[in-house]
Formats: sequence, C-alpha cells, structure tokens
Amino acid sequence: GGTHKLNGKQALSYSRIRYVGDADFERTQRQRTVITQLFANMKSINPFTFHKNIAKALPYISTDLDLDDMYVYCLRLPSLLIGYDTEQMRVPAENTWWYDQTWDGQSIIGVDFNANIEYLKNNIYLVG
Repeated sequence: GGTHKLNGKQALSYSRIRYVGDADFERTQRQRTVITQLFANMKSINPFTFHKNIAKALPYISTDLDLDDMYVYCLRLPSLLIGYDTEQMRVPAENTWWYDQTWDGQSIIGVDFNANIEYLKNNIYLVG
C-alpha cells in the first residue's frame, strides 16, 4: 500500500501485470496511471536532466519524424505540459460493454460499437 517511486523497469512491470483483479481493465488503468505520473513528473523536471534523458532515449524510439524534429519536440514537451490538464478515457466506455460468450463457451466482451463511436465523437473530436 501507499505511494512508491518506481524505476523504469518496475514501472513497465507494474503496468503489464495481467492476471490480477479485473484483467485488462485494471491493466490499462495501471498503464494510464504510469503515463499520468510521467507527465506530472515532466512538468517539474530540471531542463538539463530532461535534455540528458532525452538524448539517451531517442536512439530507442522509432517514428517517421526525423531525429532533429523529434529532439525539438521532446525539448518543448515540459513547457507544453504545464499549460494542459490531462483527462483519462477508456474504450469501450463505461456502460457500453458486457461480458458475453462465444458459441463454444469462451469468455468475451460484447461491445456496443455505435455507443463508443458517439463517445469518441463527443469526447475527443467534440462533434455532436
């Protein structure tokens, strides 16, 4: 119990735990918790420390951005995060799914896709 500060390997292991509690829903909640804490920590990080860590991490990141652009975006990230609040969402959204079974008895989650499309439109794209 309580609050713990994890290193990278510990945070990755924590966010990947599968067979505890409500399976995937709790696992994705742990992943969102780790990402939220990363963003919170980046808001107050020393720019020199951040620069050093980005320089170490960039060689392990694959993207269609070139390395110089990625570096610039990474350096701007802490100042961009200060002005924004984050909000967590999960798809399928609450009350848009149910436990179900396949014809041969395997457990699955049934999803109301139309309700989730509306949820995304109203919460991400702000389209009514």
